[in-house]
Parts: sequence; structure tokens; C-alpha cells
Amino acid sequence: AMRTADNANQAKSRFLSNMSHELRTPLNCIVGYSHILHKDPALPAHRREAVEILKRSGEHLSSLVEDILDIAGIEARKFELRYAPVNFPAFIEHLVSIFRPQAEDKGLLFNCQVLAPLPQKVRGDEKRIRQVLINLLNNAVKFTSNGEITFRIGYRTEVATFQVIDTGEGIKTNDIEEIFQPFTRLSKATGNAVAGSGLGLTISKILTELMGGELTVNSVEDQGSTFSVRLLLANLKNTVDPPEEANIVGYQGSVKNILVVDDQAEQRNLIATLLEPLGFRIEKAGSGEECLAKLPGFKPALILLDLAMPGIGGLATAKKLRRQGYTVPILTLSANAYPSDRQAAIDAGCNDFLAKPLQIGELLSKLNLHLSLNWIYQGNKTEASGTWVNDPMIMPPDSVIEHLTQYVRIGDLLGLKQQLNELVKTEPGYQPFATRIRALAKEFRIKEIKKLLEFQP
Repeated sequence: AMRTADNANQAKSRFLSNMSHELRTPLNCIVGYSHILHKDPALPAHRREAVEILKRSGEHLSSLVEDILDIAGIEARKFELRYAPVNFPAFIEHLVSIFRPQAEDKGLLFNCQVLAPLPQKVRGDEKRIRQVLINLLNNAVKFTSNGEITFRIGYRTEVATFQVIDTGEGIKTNDIEEIFQPFTRLSKATGNAVAGSGLGLTISKILTELMGGELTVNSVEDQGSTFSVRLLLANLKNTVDPPEEANIVGYQGSVKNILVVDDQAEQRNLIATLLEPLGFRIEKAGSGEECLAKLPGFKPALILLDLAMPGIGGLATAKKLRRQGYTVPILTLSANAYPSDRQAAIDAGCNDFLAKPLQIGELLSKLNLHLSLNWIYQGNKTEASGTWVNDPMIMPPDSVIEHLTQYVRIGDLLGLKQQLNELVKTEPGYQPFATRIRALAKEFRIKEIKKLLEFQP
């Protein structure tokens, strides 16, 4: 019986992996091109709403794929949380901007109540917190036919409390525990089950507990429900939020060549459409063989490499490149997004991993990290000449390096960033160096910071 169950579980994992890849690849085009269209100033006003719906729907489908993979990852005990600074007020505003129109479309009143002053920055896994709250808010809109929905936020002693209160059908006492079971979909008063995967509340509860918090519910049948989430979100004081990727118009320094390797032409074209307006020179390859053939002449600064390709696959291509002595950064861009896929890519010599559907901000963040870019934001671009000014990374003197390593030694990344800010104020020439360290610190890559500073513990 154990062997039969294990074989069935492995078959399920293979199915989920294949399904994930088949869904993520077209979703990457849907989300990517909707992002491009949404930024197009020439888009007619009467089409902008349609593009917004397309973008929101693509992101929703992407979240459903993530839900299924999360369940599989949790079952396999291969699940990681990624903590980083979160712009807390902007995070709340984004959620309200999504669900207020949905509630009003159903004739519902949507209230957002902030019970205490919110810190500008907190530390947490933004993606997972958003996933929990979207599930709760989505259910509130779905199960409420009339009345109102209240999204209440409190913050005290570094503990954030989120409450989603609705005047919907409520939940029977006997069903309260059942709603957190996988694939449970409660029926409306009409007797018809509500559309959905039945995984939202299950994953929300598991994620909340993995983050060290709690998710509770109080409900009265025919009167409504209150879902409460409590999470420890440390207040990050004196931090400055970087400009949004939507405002990036280019980068300083010489033109960077990027080789995009993907067997699907639409995927290659999407990357080119995103990056060429920012000043990157893009070359495309449809296979591992074509990638290897184009490298000597093109000399890329970075390679974006798909994993699943006919002929020489992505992993084999990466291994060949490393054996041939190429040290150029390789970023895997793949619809295979299991932790094992990520690890296999790193083991093959890749530097980092991006999952489809592509998140534009994450792509730009990775490019910034591996190419040490100094972004130019809207309103700050100089038009003095048609060429870029070369701006190489200059290392500070040993005394400054030693001072910075003291912060690295104790893990004080906030203090490290503050020292970098002071350094750039007095010596602007060290801006590329500071940008590189900040990018590594943002992702808590302590070992790489130590290596860059040539710091030995």
C-alpha cells in the first residue's frame, strides 16, 4: 500500500510539473504583452479598461497555477519564504485598488479602515502576504450578495492585523473547520457550488502559519463572516523606497548585449519588446545549438536561457558554456518552477532563476543585480548626446572596505546601506559600487557581499 501511494504521489508530481510548464508558457505572453500595452500612451481610453482586465485575468490565472504548485511544494516539504522590505502603505493601496471596483460592480460598499499609523516599510514575504489577503478578499466579494465589505488594518508592536469583514451568507458552525480542507467548495443558498479551485483558504492558512502568524474566522450564518490574519512584520525605519520599474527609461554606461535563448519565437520577441526600449541590444537564439554558435560573434553581457528546448536543452547548454570557459551571467527563464528545477539550473552553472509568467520588476531587479546597472528614471534622462557614458565600478580604498565589512560581519544590512548612502554623498564616483552592494543586500546575499568586499570571516 505504501509503494502504491508513493507511486501515485510521484505520478501526481510529474503531472503537476508538466501542467505547470504548459500553462506558464502562454501565460508569460499574456501577462508580458498586457504589461506593455498598459504602459502604451497611445492606447485608446476605451481599450485601456479591456487591457486592464486582460492583465488582471492573466495574473489571476498565474496565481491559480502558483496555488497548485504551493500545495505540491508544501507536501514535499520544499517550500521557502523570501523576506524583503515591503512598502506597506503602497501594498495596502494596491489591494484596495483591485477589490474596490470588483465590490462596486456587484453593488457592494467597500470600506478600508486603517486603525493605526502604518510604517512606511516592513519586512516580510510580500508575495505570500498578498496571496493570503487576495484569497480572503476574493472570497468576501464572491460570497457577498448585498451589503458591504470592510478591509481593516491595524499595526501595533510590529504585529500587523488584517481583518476582512463581509455581510454575506456566513458559514455554518459545522463547516468552519471544513473550509480549510483542500478542494472544499461550499455551496451558495441556491445549492450550486461557487467556482474556484477550493485551495484558496487551505493555502492561506498554511502560509500564515508558515510565516509564524495565525488565521482565524468568526461567522454567523446569514449575517456574515470575519477572517482575521495576524503577522509579525518588523518595522524597517529610515529606509528609502526605490523608484518603481514603470519609471525606468534606461541605464547609464555602455550598451549591454543580451542573448535570449528560447525555442518559441513569441517568448523571444516578448523579451526583446520589453528590454530594447531601455537601451539593451538583444540577439535571439531558438535553440541551444544556435546559442553556442552565436556567442563568439555577439559577445553578450548576459544570457537569458530557457530550460525546456528540443535538441540541446537549457541545462546542457549551460554546462557546455561553463566547460568552454564562458563566465557571462546566465539567468534561467523557465516555466519549470519547482525548487528542484531551480537547483538543477544552479548546479548546471546558471547564476539565477526566473519563473514564467515573467514578473517585469523581478526581471529588471535581476538584470540590475548581475550587470551592476545604474538605472535612469523618467525625468532624469540626459539628452546631451546619443551615446552612453561609460561608468565602471570603482572599489573604495581599503579603509572604507574594512568599515563596511564590520556591518556585514554582524549582519546589519540596514547600517550597511546607510554607510553606502553616506559614501555616495561624499564620493559620487562610487555609485556603481554602492548600487551593486545594495542590490545584493536587498536579496540578503551575504556570501556574495563578502566575496565582493574580499571579506574573510
